Amino acid sequence: MSKARFLLRRIQAIKNTQKTTYAMKLVAGAKLKKVQALIDGNRLYEAKLLYSLKALYSDQFSSPLFEGKHSEGPVEVIVVIGSSRGLCGALNTNIRKFLNDFLAKRTNPCKLFVIGRKLFESLQFSKKFQIIDWVEDSPDIPSIKFAQQINKKLIDLFFTDEVGRVTIIYTHFTSVLSPKPAYKLLLPLILELADGLQSSDSVLFEPSLSEVADYLIPRLLDTKMLEALLEAKCSEQAMRMVAMENATKNAGELAAKLTLIANKLRQSSITSEILDIIGGAEATKKENQF
Repeated sequence: MSKARFLLRRIQAIKNTQKTTYAMKLVAGAKLKKVQALIDGNRLYEAKLLYSLKALYSDQFSSPLFEGKHSEGPVEVIVVIGSSRGLCGALNTNIRKFLNDFLAKRTNPCKLFVIGRKLFESLQFSKKFQIIDWVEDSPDIPSIKFAQQINKKLIDLFFTDEVGRVTIIYTHFTSVLSPKPAYKLLLPLILELADGLQSSDSVLFEPSLSEVADYLIPRLLDTKMLEALLEAKCSEQAMRMVAMENATKNAGELAAKLTLIANKLRQSSITSEILDIIGGAEATKKENQF
């Protein structure tokens, strides 16, 4: 019976773990819904900002954040967004593989700005990557203030003579089952005048075109960064939810298998005891006959 008791204790431990993974799945699902709602609102806001900037697009822009306003530097800063915690499947592994492929196609020097402790821990000991800065934790619900803090550091780097581009690598959220790594250019800003869009020559801006542009441009950058952070966090929660769902399912299957084995052991032990009792009874009966 000692082996059966050991199995029963193990089954109880597995069921306790199953309850934990199920709770983590529910928490990840709740956070996922919150971030998804923010992504939809942020995309709409970014689209309106882009429309406004394209409407006032003009050679009067003096911002060095635009293409052609900043001397092309040899170094590209790559912002890599990963997770700060584990239990989110292969999210950080996929980002690292994507980063390796991305760097293999680059001829100019690249330096990394890493967001997420788990990703940083997997990159810091590799000689292939030059990390210039990193942020340990990204909030569960990234805010515009957090995006502004990141952008302030990136803009300062962009204004140095050696940096010519800033690119973001993150996990693009398409659906719960298929988030995929992607990249987008943050700096320099590139605007193309869309067909049918009014030019700034036919629109009156108050207080002035340049002041309106100076107001909108930083907000567009912050919105682009916030979108990448939100999508990365949404993908992290989606992959964590799937991972915890699989863990809960596997725990249930393992508990069922061990329960079957424990029942067989207990039944075998009971059968053996019954046979011993019957054997003893038969022996006593024979002794009484003599």
